[in-house]
Amino acid sequence: MALGVNIQPSLPFAVTAAAAGQAALAPSDLGPASVHVAALSLSRTNQLVALCASWAGPLSAAVLVPLPADRTGGAATTAAVSAGRKGIRGDSAGSGGAAGGGGGGSAAGGGSAAAGGSEGGGGAAREGRPALNGTEAGLPDPGALGWEAQLRLEGALAQLRALHARLEARSACQLDLLVAYEQYERLYDAAAGYPVNTMRNLARLQARTPLVGLIDVDLLMGGRMSQQLAANASAAAELLRRVSDPHSTDQHTHRPRGKGNSSEGSSAAAGAASSRKVAVVLPAFETLRTEALSARGLADRLALGGGGKAALLPYWRMGALQRFDPQGEGHVPTHTEHWLGTDEWYEVPYQERFEPWLIVDRHTAPWHDARFRGYGKNKIVFVQHLNQSGYSFVVHPSAFVVHRHHPVSAAKHARDFVAHRGAIEWKDTVYGRAEALAAAVRQQGDRYRPALDPATDACRTRLPWWGRGSDDAG
Repeated sequence: MALGVNIQPSLPFAVTAAAAGQAALAPSDLGPASVHVAALSLSRTNQLVALCASWAGPLSAAVLVPLPADRTGGAATTAAVSAGRKGIRGDSAGSGGAAGGGGGGSAAGGGSAAAGGSEGGGGAAREGRPALNGTEAGLPDPGALGWEAQLRLEGALAQLRALHARLEARSACQLDLLVAYEQYERLYDAAAGYPVNTMRNLARLQARTPLVGLIDVDLLMGGRMSQQLAANASAAAELLRRVSDPHSTDQHTHRPRGKGNSSEGSSAAAGAASSRKVAVVLPAFETLRTEALSARGLADRLALGGGGKAALLPYWRMGALQRFDPQGEGHVPTHTEHWLGTDEWYEVPYQERFEPWLIVDRHTAPWHDARFRGYGKNKIVFVQHLNQSGYSFVVHPSAFVVHRHHPVSAAKHARDFVAHRGAIEWKDTVYGRAEALAAAVRQQGDRYRPALDPATDACRTRLPWWGRGSDDAG
C-alpha cells in the first residue's frame, strides 16, 4: 500500500498523513492489526528502519523535531494534525496546555513518498487521497517560526522524506509517518521534556485497523506475526476474537502455574465477565553479546531470521537471551519461561509496575495521558489504568518483541543527570513530577481519566477512519 503526501515547500510543517484511498478503506481491508510507535527522534530513524523490516504490515510512527523557540516574543502554540477530506484543526494551547511540561508545541501529521510539493500533490490527486496544505488544516502561519526554526524543520522533513521513499521502495512495511515539532527555550529541554504520550497518541491517530500494537521504536517484532496474519485467515480471526470478542474464547485460555498467579493482584474486573476486555501481551526479550554476534546482531537474527519461538530456545539456555529488564519488575508477570514451553494462550494477573507491550482494540482502549513527559511512569500508569478499567492480560502464544540495543536515550540521560548531580530539587524535575502525577492517578482509582493533547482530542472525533473516540478519555 503506497503512501502519498501533499508537501508545500513554503509550508514545511504542513505534511498530510494519507494512505492510498484511506477514506474509502474499511479497517478490515487493511488486515486486523497495525503497529504504532512513538518516542522517535531523528537520531533514532535507524531503529525505525529495522522495525519496518520486522513488520510487513501497517506501521504508524510519529517523529518529533525539536525547534528553538521564537525569540520575537510570539507565543508558541499547539497545533493540529492535518488529515481527512477537510481541514482538521485542534484548539491552540499555550505552555500550560494538556500536554503539560514547559514550552508550547505544534504538531502536523505527515506521510511522505514524494519530495516536491507539486509532485506530491499530483500523486495524492491521482490516487484519490485527501490532499491538504497547512492553511486548509488550520496550522500556524509559517511566519510564526523564526528563520532558524524553519531551516531546522525543512532539513528534518527532507531527511524524513528520503527515509520514507527508501522504505517504500523496499516494500518493507506499510508506513505512515507523522511529523511533529515543538519549540523549546533550550533544545536540551527537548530530551528532558519529550512529550512521549502525546507522540503515542498522534501515532495512534493514523491507525486504521481494528487492533493496534503499542510498542516502542527500539523493538523488533518477532514470530513472523504480520506474515501469519496475512496468510492465515483463521489466525487473524482468532486474534480479533481474543481482543474484540473475548467471551467467545474464554474457555481456551489458561493460567500458568507458578509464583505470582494467585488471585491477588488480578484484574479489577476478573469477577465481572460482562465487562471483560482483553489486552494481548507480547513477551519481551533483550539480548547479550555472544562470541559470534553483537547484542544488536543477535536481536536482528532472532526477529528477522524467521525461526520463530524455536530459534529463541538455544540462546535462552546459553544465557544470551533474557527477559527484558531482568532486574526489574515490569515483565515478571508475563512468565516468560512458561511462554517458551507452551503453544497456548494464557492469562496472567496484573501486578503493580507491570508494563508489557500490548495489542489492544483501537477504538475502545484508553488513550495515553499527555501530561506525562520525559522518562518514567508513562507506560506503567497506562497499564495500571487498563487494569482499573477491567482489562484482562492474555499472552500471545507465538508473537514476541526483542529489544534492539542502542545508546541510552536522551530522555533517560537527562533524568539520570539531574538525579545524580542533584542540580535541582527532585520533586521539581520532570521525573519527580511524573512520580507525583502517578501517585495522584493511583489515588483517583477508577475515577481517573487520561488528559489528552488538543490535537488528539480534536482529531479522534473527526477523522473518517475513527468516527468516534475511545470510550475512555479525559
